[in-house]
Amino acid sequence: MSSLDAVPNEILEHIAFYSGTEELLGPPSSLPILLTLSRKINGALSTATTPHLYARIFAAKFDLAAPLRRLGPSALTASALMGELRSRCIVLKRIRAAKDCLEDKSPGIANGEDMLDDVLSTAYFMMLENDGKNAAQLKDYAHIKSWLTKYWLDPGGRSLSVPLLERAHWPKNDNRAALGMWLLWFFFDPGKYIEDVDMKRKVSVVIKTFTIGAHRYPISAVHWTDFFAAQTADIFASNFDAITSVNDPRPSTGRVIERDARGPRRPITIPFRHFSLENIYFSPPPAALPAIVCYLALCAKEEQVLPTLLEIAGLHDGIPGYHNIAVGSDAFLASLDDEDSSKQSFRWDCQWYRCLAFGGGVEQVFRAGGNTALDAEGLWKTGTYRLGSIEGFWEGVFSYTEFTSYASLLTGAPPQTLHSSLIAKHNQTWKLREYHLLADVPYSSDAPGPSRSSPKSHVPSGMPVVDPFPSTDQQQQQHEGQRLQPKPLPVGEALRAHLPPSSVLTITELADTLKFVLPESYESPPSGMTPFTTESSESADRPGQGFHSNSKKVEYVYHRYRPENEKRVGVEGDVSYAARVKDIIIVGEGHSSWGEFKLLGRIRAFDGLVCLSKEYTEGDRGRWCYRGYLVGAGAGAAAIGAGGGSGANSAAYSGAGAGAAPSPSNCAPAPGSTDGHLVGRWRDTLSPINTDGYEGCFGLTRRR
Repeated sequence: MSSLDAVPNEILEHIAFYSGTEELLGPPSSLPILLTLSRKINGALSTATTPHLYARIFAAKFDLAAPLRRLGPSALTASALMGELRSRCIVLKRIRAAKDCLEDKSPGIANGEDMLDDVLSTAYFMMLENDGKNAAQLKDYAHIKSWLTKYWLDPGGRSLSVPLLERAHWPKNDNRAALGMWLLWFFFDPGKYIEDVDMKRKVSVVIKTFTIGAHRYPISAVHWTDFFAAQTADIFASNFDAITSVNDPRPSTGRVIERDARGPRRPITIPFRHFSLENIYFSPPPAALPAIVCYLALCAKEEQVLPTLLEIAGLHDGIPGYHNIAVGSDAFLASLDDEDSSKQSFRWDCQWYRCLAFGGGVEQVFRAGGNTALDAEGLWKTGTYRLGSIEGFWEGVFSYTEFTSYASLLTGAPPQTLHSSLIAKHNQTWKLREYHLLADVPYSSDAPGPSRSSPKSHVPSGMPVVDPFPSTDQQQQQHEGQRLQPKPLPVGEALRAHLPPSSVLTITELADTLKFVLPESYESPPSGMTPFTTESSESADRPGQGFHSNSKKVEYVYHRYRPENEKRVGVEGDVSYAARVKDIIIVGEGHSSWGEFKLLGRIRAFDGLVCLSKEYTEGDRGRWCYRGYLVGAGAGAAAIGAGGGSGANSAAYSGAGAGAAPSPSNCAPAPGSTDGHLVGRWRDTLSPINTDGYEGCFGLTRRR
């Protein structure tokens, strides 16, 4: 009989816990040895007997604050954490053993043990939930950097990018590519690639293809021309409008929008088990977005390492302040290392909800009781945008390709044309101001329309049941017994950032308000179309596109975002500021080597897509359409050491039978996210909207 057989179970559990967490990194490898000492010990410490023990081990080894914040305590049961511990340990060991990353050569694939989708999805979610521990497990124990190098850059890599490019074919643009590219960005170290010329060439070819090939690799899973994305995409559940509070009142014209067949029509969702949620459906943002950030970071690092022409000529010392000059590339690169581990996972909250929005999994999370205080955390609508995030100064770069080379790409040229063409970059600085349309009093649960308690609506507690773009019947219902709510500015041209044309729209910006004046008879164009772009002779008479210049004028008033507004409540009850925001419009100005310009745009509520119209004030520089997302800072995320996690995690399940999850109250973000990058693409506004245009990429970071 083992001397441990006489030890009480409570003491055994403590011994088992410290045995399993002696080493933070990797699976609890010492625990199996303890379980083999005797049958009594094995039974006392089995998963069926003590699931809370394995939940405590999970909380000690992995970050838990983000899952609690997003899913709610009900999803983080002891059994769920125990199951997650098992699945993550399997994935970590497979990555460490370099399984699933090489075509045909990976151990296990020939035996039907291909787990590539599970490996990519698990690692991706771990990084979205990272507060320090998750990244350490992937980077320091599993050596995921080596795994990703094989996956992307080896001729036999499972991404197939290298062999496809060698045969003059375009790499695949699927969910595996998206997950793999996001992971590449999370652990991207541009300095390491610069040191190895061959490795730098290989990675540059791959990420450059996804970055510049806009006609092949969109930045959004839902087309950027669809402002009412939840309506125009048929992938979403019929009750999703109750969550997004967006309905499209525009009459159908019977016109079908002609789009490139390669463009995004319906994202392919991935069923994935996450804690206690069975088959949660998600779709990661496309691979082009992290590829752009990787490409710009690599270019910025290369510029930092290589001497300038002035330095080569020895003339830089004679220029006052030369060494203190910071250009857009420098600012972009410097932001990668400026991380605060105490709120890392908060930077990826919007990304998490964006995955659910694209995949249709928002309802599952709401049904499970998660995401019950989006508005209290400053997250807007479905959580894909944090209020105040875009307010302030931004600096960075935009790139463009030789026009003739890009034109040949649009006519079917292979990717080699892209790699041999000249790509130039210019610095630019933006100053942006965020304006909100505010509801006076959010509708109560007794108001007509979707109920907060209705199982069909799944609207999280505290979110307003307000339709910012109501139909005529809905307006009549809302006005009965309710205070008249302000109406948002009608949606306009997609190439003008979904704002009405300047020929009919008057804009006045005051100290804290933004006023628009528009003819009452103006109506939004059909989804994705631009008035007078095609068939202009008929456009004026087509319902939904015409207006009369002598019609009555309507004024729309938006209020400037202020951080102190987050602390205010509504007129009726304890209603947060975020719950009152019905629409967001962006105004700003900036300058680049091309000259000064004005910026005007809008944010798509469904997924947080930032759409901006950039128009130069002098010269014949034209107007350009920018579309992009706010992306949490990724390169520095993996640089945080094992001790960088939130203190709430280690305290979870501290008792022998504890079932309570950590409280995230001690790591709530400040109003308005000041982190991350604004990344995306620009395109010309002269090409018809139903065709591919001349495009380039851009990346900005908040001025330090």
